[in-house]
Amino acid sequence: MSTLGQHIQAARTARALSIGELAAQLGVCARSVSRWEKGLARPIQSHFRSLRDLLELDLHKCVPLQGRTVPAFPWKRRKRPFSRRK
Repeated sequence: MSTLGQHIQAARTARALSIGELAAQLGVCARSVSRWEKGLARPIQSHFRSLRDLLELDLHKCVPLQGRTVPAFPWKRRKRPFSRRK
């Protein structure tokens, strides 16, 4: 099974884009795109949409859930209660 990064890299190279060119079109740095391709990071939701449009990716094939549940708002994590030191 291919990873999201492998899908991004294959689509980018099929369109003869360098990492820097893709990054410029997305409005991110080349390091971010490189990290996505290596699987060290994942794009935020708005970048997923841009990748889908620029590279014509089917994100449902790129990011299968396989029984995992994804929180509706992963950035809204419950904070730990504040504890004061005495």
